[in-house]
Amino acid sequence: MNPDNFDGTTCFKTFLVQFRYCTRCNQWNELGKLHYLRWTLKGVAAQVLCGADEMSYRQLVSRLHSRFGCSDMEKRYQAELQH
Repeated sequence: MNPDNFDGTTCFKTFLVQFRYCTRCNQWNELGKLHYLRWTLKGVAAQVLCGADEMSYRQLVSRLHSRFGCSDMEKRYQAELQH
């Protein structure tokens, strides 16, 4: 089972639920999760990989969640448009 790609245009929480399901089915360890998560990032979402060479899986998930999490996305997009 392979996880879908994430490009930042959809809800990260939804992607993460599916990604975690794949990790359990494939029995990936933390390093495997990290490598596969990095591989699934495309487009704008892949930009979080800049400077993330030493990040752990949990740190990368945290960075992605803070950048692409679903909560208050409308407010965030409106703020970005105003600037």
